[in-house]
Amino acid sequence: MPEPRQHTEHRGPLESILRHIPGFRGYLEKEYRRDSDSLQRSWLADRLDQSKRSLETVGSILANAGHLELLTQYDHLRAKIDRVIARIRGGWQGYSGVFDLVRVNETLLDRVYEHDMGLMGHVEDLASSIERLAGAPERGPVQTAAPPDLPPHDLTGTPASPDPAAPISATPVATEAGPPDPATMLPRLNQILDEIDRGVDQRAELLKGLE
Repeated sequence: MPEPRQHTEHRGPLESILRHIPGFRGYLEKEYRRDSDSLQRSWLADRLDQSKRSLETVGSILANAGHLELLTQYDHLRAKIDRVIARIRGGWQGYSGVFDLVRVNETLLDRVYEHDMGLMGHVEDLASSIERLAGAPERGPVQTAAPPDLPPHDLTGTPASPDPAAPISATPVATEAGPPDPATMLPRLNQILDEIDRGVDQRAELLKGLE
């Protein structure tokens, strides 16, 4: 079994997570697995909670501007965020056995860290894009640092593909200054949230694979 210190020093994705989630110790050592999983889920859920507050501002803007045709999309997106937050905060069922293992598969463990970074990137992309749409300044979770240097990844940790037919990546959906057009942004935000939802399932499968 590798030395825990060596494990953290030679894994780029793990080092990046450590920079953004204080107290995260990874999944190598049995006694820290539950805490690290809880910290990871808290970061994701807190950032989505923050995005939901900004989305409420978007709803008010749409209603005040008379964009009633967009409110259905807004309501759908808000309900979906609530559902994803509930899934994350409740924990992913079906992989509890990994918390009791003395040893885990090191190769698969690297994939979990890469996936976590990709998932964080998608959540940060969604949150910051909603904040732009609301005209709010971009910001990270209240108690943890936002990851401004997250590289574009798909949810398997591979670099994002420029192919427009490929699954949506963590690349920002809008680069223009100021609030973008909600008619364009809302469907694309919904796509990103779908990727996050799928990423929740993929993460559970990866963790089960460590057993």
